[in-house]
Amino acid sequence: MALALLVVVAFLAWVIRFSSAFDVTAVEVRGAKLVTAAQVRARAGVSIGVPLAVVDTGQVARRVAGLTAVSHAEVSRQWPHTVVVTVTERTPVYQRAVAGRYQWVDSQGVIFHETSSPSSRLPLVTTAGVDNLLLADVATVVTSMPAALLDQVGSIDAATRDSIVLTLKDGRRRIVWGSADSSVLKSQVALALLHVRASVYNVSSPANPTTR
Repeated sequence: MALALLVVVAFLAWVIRFSSAFDVTAVEVRGAKLVTAAQVRARAGVSIGVPLAVVDTGQVARRVAGLTAVSHAEVSRQWPHTVVVTVTERTPVYQRAVAGRYQWVDSQGVIFHETSSPSSRLPLVTTAGVDNLLLADVATVVTSMPAALLDQVGSIDAATRDSIVLTLKDGRRRIVWGSADSSVLKSQVALALLHVRASVYNVSSPANPTTR
């Protein structure tokens, strides 16, 4: 009995790994919006006709995660013939205007998508060139703000990492932020200061804010 069971197990293992009964016939892509299914399949590099059992799902996931717009990828086998690739795309926190185009930037400061028209949902940021640290700092500032403050921000100017300035949607008031340090505290101070009648609110030193 034990020998017969061993033979059956060995046969099933051979069928799964080496016969064409469980070959890959499809790569299904889920969650892709900014990237196309074709782009994901190309990056996944899964060959049709290989045994489903030998597909290295971890390696495939790492390759797909290399797409700029993809934050994370999960890969699984759907027996008997399908590899399923589920992607989680990056989420924009602000947009950057460059030569009539609009780049989406995520919370890590990664530029991952570009459009021809601005999004009404994202604050518009102007930076002096592409400095990854500066882009990440601006993302820190934006993500630190509660909705009550962020909803009032029309644009952000970041000439350097230490000179970030917010212009409110009314176009008449500015918040001098300075660096991204202590952004949560600066958000709280700025929101409180907006009740004061002024045109400039300086929270670059949040322990000693000023208005004028």
